[in-house]
Amino acid sequence: MVKTSTTNVEAYEFYLRGRKLFQKWTRENINLAREMFERAVGIDPNFAAAWAGVATAHVHLHGCDSEPHLDKAREASARALKLNPQSAEAHVAAAQGLSMEKRYAAAAAEFERAIELDPTLFDAHYYYARSCFKGGDLEKSLRLFRQAQSVRPDDYQAVYLEALVLMQLRGWNEAREAYQRGLESSRKHLAVNPDDARAYVLGAGAFARLGETERAKE
Repeated sequence: MVKTSTTNVEAYEFYLRGRKLFQKWTRENINLAREMFERAVGIDPNFAAAWAGVATAHVHLHGCDSEPHLDKAREASARALKLNPQSAEAHVAAAQGLSMEKRYAAAAAEFERAIELDPTLFDAHYYYARSCFKGGDLEKSLRLFRQAQSVRPDDYQAVYLEALVLMQLRGWNEAREAYQRGLESSRKHLAVNPDDARAYVLGAGAFARLGETERAKE
């Protein structure tokens, strides 16, 4: 907390608002999260974690419009790393941008550094797994998705993506079990967070693959 925080209470409040909005997983909320992170760094330009938030938001907005999001993500993550080279969040933000550019080896180095700095950081394991999946390293992707779940046992995302990997590596039986675990996790999550769009999207996909078409449509 000391390493990634700020002494300015108002900046930290905007940062927390950004983190909360980002978790709702809609383009509108990610845009709003970016605004909150930008307001935080506007108040405290030396707030490394907020710069990492700006970078992460831009990565997730890539492809949504004509704005050069990856360029802005690269600038923000570089700023975060310059301010705090020991920030695991900043290394994850840099890695995500590199992964979007299909520079998987460079991304892996940043993810590895993030995990070295903070082995308990869920995002480091989770986004590293996604990067490995896109890069074709399925065995490593599977291992990292499982590590992400061990770091955050109540997460619903990593188990669904584990199922996608298992479909290709081990076949339907193991994937089906993972989809069922994912549905149980997202059910618990939605009971507390009923406006989480991503939980519905992943749950719908799982029901569809399990042959429960009506529940998938719902």
